[in-house]
Amino acid sequence: MNGNKPLLTVCVIGRNEARNLTALSDSLKPLGDLPFQTETLFVDSASTDDSDAVAQRLFNKVFVLEASPRLCASAARNIGTIRASGKWILYLDGDMTLDRRFVDKLASLTKLDPGHHGLVGVITDSFPDGSSRQVRLDIDKTGVVRHFGGPVVLPREMVIRAGNWNPSVDSNEEIDLYTRLRPLGAIVFGFQVAMVTHRTERIPAWRLAVGNLIPGVQLGKKCYGFGQILVSRVLNGGVWNFIRWYPIPFVCWVTMMVAVATAAGFSARAAAVVIALGWGAATGIAGLNRMVMFNLQIAHVILGVWHYDSKYVPRIRVEFDSAAAAGGSNPSCAE
Repeated sequence: MNGNKPLLTVCVIGRNEARNLTALSDSLKPLGDLPFQTETLFVDSASTDDSDAVAQRLFNKVFVLEASPRLCASAARNIGTIRASGKWILYLDGDMTLDRRFVDKLASLTKLDPGHHGLVGVITDSFPDGSSRQVRLDIDKTGVVRHFGGPVVLPREMVIRAGNWNPSVDSNEEIDLYTRLRPLGAIVFGFQVAMVTHRTERIPAWRLAVGNLIPGVQLGKKCYGFGQILVSRVLNGGVWNFIRWYPIPFVCWVTMMVAVATAAGFSARAAAVVIALGWGAATGIAGLNRMVMFNLQIAHVILGVWHYDSKYVPRIRVEFDSAAAAGGSNPSCAE
C-alpha cells in the first residue's frame, strides 16, 4: 500500500487459524496486480494459538477481540467493517484461500457502483481426505444471488447503512445482513467462477440430520442463529423484509401449521394435500436438502429466541498496524 486510501479491504476473520494464515496470505498476493490499492486486515476472535503473531507478519492491520462466550463470526465481521478503509470489503475466513480467477473479477470494482453492488463466486469445500465439492450458487435470471454464505464482496457504506453485521447472531448472519441490504437497493451479483477454496470437515448426512433435529449436538450455539435473527427483527423492525427476501423457511413452517390445523378440522388426506403443495413449491425453489433442514430447525428457532443478547458489543483487546509499526510504534491495547 501507499498513502492512497484503498478501494478494497480484505477482511479475514478467524480463531486458532495460525496454521492456515500463510496459505491464505499467499493467495492474496495477486491482488497486487489490480489497478487500485488494497489493504488486508485480520480480526482474531481471542485465539489461544499464535494467530496474533502470525497475522502481524502477514496483514496490514490486526485486531484481537476480548474473549467472550458471545464471540462469533458476525461479531468479528462487525469490527472488521468498522475498521476497514476501503469502499469495498472482501470478507474471508481464516481457513480459506482466494482463487486467482476471482481476483480477475475484482478488477470490475472500478466500474461498479460502490453504493449498491456486491460480488460473489463459487466456493469449493476441500476435505481432509483430499476430496472436494463445489457449493452451488443460487442465482436468479438477472444474475443476482438470492443468498450467499461466507466469502463475499460488499460495499462498506451499504453494510454500515444496513446496520452492519449483527454481533449477537451466532449463525445465518449472511442471510440476516442480505435481507437488510436488499430493501436499501443493494444486490450481489453471482459469477460461476471459482472464488475460494474452503478447508473444512466433511460432516456425514446422519450427523447433520441429528444436529438439526437435536439442538447443540452438532451445531453448538450456531443452532440459535435463526431465532436470534427473528428476535432482532421484532426489536428493531424489518420482520417483513426478512420474510420477503428469505421466504422458504416460512413457507415450510406455515405449511406445517396449516397441515396440522387441516388434519384436526378436516382430514388427514386434506392435510397431505396441503403439505404436498407447500413443501413441493419450497423444494422446487430451495432444493430438498434445504427444505428438510428448515423443517428440522423449528426447535432451533424457539431456543434462539431465548439466546439473543441485544446488548453485546465486541471489544478490541489489542490492535496492530503494520504502517505504524514500521514507523517505530508498538501494537496498542484498546481500552
